[in-house]
Amino acid sequence: MQNYKLVNIHAFPGFYHSALDGMLDDEIKQTFYYDDHANSNVPDAIYGGSGVEYVADFSNAHLELAKQYCAAWFEQFNSETGFNLEWEYESYSSPRFYNYETDRLFTYVSDKSILHLFKESKANKHEKLAEHIATRFTSCSGFISSYPNDLESWLEKPVLEWDHNELGTLLDAVLAIHCSESDIERDFDTWRLMESFRCNGGLSNAVWDAMPAKIREFADLQREYGKPVDFELWLETGNAYPEGTNRDEIVEAGELPPLPYPHTISMKL
Repeated sequence: MQNYKLVNIHAFPGFYHSALDGMLDDEIKQTFYYDDHANSNVPDAIYGGSGVEYVADFSNAHLELAKQYCAAWFEQFNSETGFNLEWEYESYSSPRFYNYETDRLFTYVSDKSILHLFKESKANKHEKLAEHIATRFTSCSGFISSYPNDLESWLEKPVLEWDHNELGTLLDAVLAIHCSESDIERDFDTWRLMESFRCNGGLSNAVWDAMPAKIREFADLQREYGKPVDFELWLETGNAYPEGTNRDEIVEAGELPPLPYPHTISMKL
């Protein structure tokens, strides 16, 4: 039976002001009314603005993005290097606060593949590995490394005893043997890696699944009208009024007419 070791994929951008966060935000906007000027009518309710019953839960969307990123990253790695690394998704973790670190992505890589990576690095006289170790693990102002920053110290321990950060560094070093920095920046760009997932509807499905039933109904309503609708007034009256309608005017007039056909929406689900 093949043994696997835990590996940290250092390239993973996480979900804090990152490309993954940006594409998720774009998909949320496009789920609702979205005009030619990139204006969207996303109700604050999905972020907690109108009670917990309308709050969207994006945890599964984050999980799916992490899994798809992992698969796309390894596919690109194998394509660039000609390898066939054996790997399995393990998890991603989020810090309680983003003060000092971001989300991290973990996978399992087979011992066979790790030994192959090490052999490739050794054939390079570990030059790229030494560079990555020095760059990543040298203490500096605001950062105290818990790892030695010299190759010799790392080689004192068999590679199959390296931890997830050390093996992630080996993975990056081997990639750097085969690709220039500009190639890696281009070919492993997050938007490029995730293009297939986004274009095939994977991201839109993940966002849609994160929405409570009432929010989905509102999203359908906006798309049907093709214009922004006031969410709070719709919840209160069951009628579709244009975004920005003055509620006091409705009260004073008894009832302003809602938007015309296609229809008004019942408050009952």
